[in-house]
Amino acid sequence: MLCDRFATGPQDERFRDVPTRTVNGVPLLADAAAAVVCDLRDELAYADHALLVGAPTWHTVDATGAPLVLHQRGFHSLS
Repeated sequence: MLCDRFATGPQDERFRDVPTRTVNGVPLLADAAAAVVCDLRDELAYADHALLVGAPTWHTVDATGAPLVLHQRGFHSLS
């Protein structure tokens, strides 16, 4: 699945052969149901991760698709 590539794959492989569009210099998945572009405000160390805090500068929502949630290691529809 595409989400696995972004979660575990090398950074330089994530967008390979994936339809994208660019907004304010940020690559976005072309078929995403929603997208947000932010200006980075802060980066905080949290265990072995980094928490990025951003101020939204642009967003879009396509309400025609069926949203999914990840629950108990599986995807489920909200509709």
